[in-house]
Amino acid sequence: FPAALEGWTGSNHAPQDALPADPRAPEHLLRTYRNGAQTVWVSVGYYPRQEEGRRPPAQELLFPRSGWSTLTERPVRIPLDGGRERSIPANLLVMRTAGRRVVILYWYQIQTRSIASDHWYRAILLYNRLVHRRSDGALVRIAAPAADTVDPAAVVGGLTEFTRVFYPELLKSLP
Repeated sequence: FPAALEGWTGSNHAPQDALPADPRAPEHLLRTYRNGAQTVWVSVGYYPRQEEGRRPPAQELLFPRSGWSTLTERPVRIPLDGGRERSIPANLLVMRTAGRRVVILYWYQIQTRSIASDHWYRAILLYNRLVHRRSDGALVRIAAPAADTVDPAAVVGGLTEFTRVFYPELLKSLP
């Protein structure tokens, strides 16, 4: 996966308290990208074969067992072309953890299909397994720190801009 993305420079680490790695994901990307003053953390867990106990445990990875509080959680659409014509579904989570506020966008990726719903993810995964003999997919999390004085909508705007350049590279990197 590219270390640089259209003005964003990456380094191979991200805060584990905000984006913990899943030991069940045999392949994992964990990276911090910076563009000027903006910082974005990326976590992609790839699951080449999903069966019982091998699916991405999104809720376990998003909500640490202790030391967090949820401020907001809702579905959103991330525009990929500047407008609403081409977009992907995601979930927006604003939470406080480890003494900081974090804004997280997350979704599942099955080949070229992005899915925000846990239930739809399982249904499409089952369909792919039966029809296409494939049970691979990924859990994508993109996060950024948000100071208490900053409106989370401004942070979501930065995450959206990053996702526009990140998403095509994500599709190229997944089988």
